[in-house]
Amino acid sequence: MEVRCILHADRRVVVVARQVREDVRTALNASLAGRCDATKPVTVLVSVTRID
Repeated sequence: MEVRCILHADRRVVVVARQVREDVRTALNASLAGRCDATKPVTVLVSVTRID
């Protein structure tokens, strides 16, 4: 899964990246509930890249 975000200049990148990571993890855990081994945690990696 790939998630791309466009940030406003008034938001700190690290704050947004942490929130996106947590939101995606929560959504994936809810979506996968009951479909696979619940003891295995979902790992979400957020990479920040500057595109001009």
